[in-house]
Formats: sequence, structure tokens, C-alpha cells
Amino acid sequence: MALFQKRDRFADKMISDMSDKQRKAKTDRLEEQRDDVVRRIEKLMVRISRETRMRRLRNRKYPLGDAPNDRDPE
Repeated sequence: MALFQKRDRFADKMISDMSDKQRKAKTDRLEEQRDDVVRRIEKLMVRISRETRMRRLRNRKYPLGDAPNDRDPE
């Protein structure tokens, strides 16, 4: 764990024991982390497409936020 990274307050807590507010907070944080991972993958794919000169590797079928598995913005 990084020195200044936020600690997960709900790491040891079962989902069934959390309140609705806590559950939503954890879900939101996990979705943000997922978006960060997707952005890093996209940057990597752009770099790979430049090196291999395969432009089709760069494009996604759906932009981030519009993919079928992405959550709906509220």
C-alpha cells in the first residue's frame, strides 16, 4: 500500500453488513478504479498501435461510459 493512498474503510466488512450509504460509496470507488484501469489500458493500446502501425488497435467499439457493462451516470 502506498504511503499516501486512501485506506479502504470497508475492506474487512461484509457487503451484507454495510448500510446502503456505505455500499454505494464502495461501489462508486470501485467503479472509479475500474475506469482508471480502462484508461491505462487505452493509453497502452495507443502506444502499441503506434509501434505496430496497426491503427485498428487504437479504437474501441464503445467509448468509456457508453459500453454495455458501464454503469449509468446518475
